[in-house]
Amino acid sequence: NDQATATVIVTNLTELAVTNTALNGPYKYGENITYSVVATNGGPDNASGVNVTYTLPAQLQYVSSNPTAGTYNSTNNVWTIGALTSGNSNSLVITAKILATGTISTTAAITGNETDTDLTNNTATSTVTVEKAVDVKTTITVANGTYRNGDLVPYTIVVRNLGPDIANNVSTTVQLPNGLVYDNHTTTSGVYTAS
Repeated sequence: NDQATATVIVTNLTELAVTNTALNGPYKYGENITYSVVATNGGPDNASGVNVTYTLPAQLQYVSSNPTAGTYNSTNNVWTIGALTSGNSNSLVITAKILATGTISTTAAITGNETDTDLTNNTATSTVTVEKAVDVKTTITVANGTYRNGDLVPYTIVVRNLGPDIANNVSTTVQLPNGLVYDNHTTTSGVYTAS
């Protein structure tokens, strides 16, 4: 027998990569932040079953998404791309509302069915710093009643910080209306100086 048969299985190879970029800083509490996620197949073969997992942390609330291909499911946090041909890219724009201050990080991770020749670029993390924020509110109320000339009129002034961060060096100026003169005060904290 002078013949022999050899079977060679050639595995398809891809080079999937993902980037994750936060756009439009500076970033402020209560405002929206937009991320651009780009999935690329460097080849040499076409990729199938391509998914990108993009989970928003607790500091962010999902608002909207806009992929150039496939769909993004905000419930399971998966961008389903499917087929991604060699040398091509698809992008996903995600908008979220900022619910906290400080450092916020998001991570994108890409996978596919074929053998990936470089796994070092299959995840991408974007970290932003959200400026500290306070929301100081002042309310002034007067006790109900009928007042005569010479009566004391009690006013209650409440200063609240609705957060999310600590407010420092808070001061409030109280201007008495015409016809009233200062008599006395009590405070739960701080110092009031009558002028």
